[in-house]
Amino acid sequence: MNHSGNTKGRQPKPTPLQTSEIDHINAPTWFTPYAVLAFDQLKPLVVDRAKAEDLPLFYSMCVAFGKVMESEEAIKEHGLTVVNEKGVICKNPLWSVQKEATQVFNALCVKFALSPVDRARNANEQAQQAANDPMAHLLLKAQDKRV
Repeated sequence: MNHSGNTKGRQPKPTPLQTSEIDHINAPTWFTPYAVLAFDQLKPLVVDRAKAEDLPLFYSMCVAFGKVMESEEAIKEHGLTVVNEKGVICKNPLWSVQKEATQVFNALCVKFALSPVDRARNANEQAQQAANDPMAHLLLKAQDKRV
């Protein structure tokens, strides 16, 4: 072992998940409904790109989407501004939660090549119409759940 605690030599290559393996993986029971929605909609997109080591990142992406949607609902319920303990009107702190969750979700989408630019580069997905776009479908389903 070297001074950083790692063994010498090359690190092992990540083990790709088998399609049949990932097809049988369900959303964890601790996921919120929005995280489950993201899991179900995004899983087909990451099957070909995911490796066994990527599963925790994929879970984090789904949880981040759930937090974005939950904070949006809470902001709608409690308002854009709140009165703090000093009686001063200020921005609802949930805006920060939503902003951070959106940043995490976007960053993880890039890691899985799910950004709009990445999707446009993919010839197969480029040929799909907007109605068949899984990301658009996910957002529409989330919007339907909020109503």
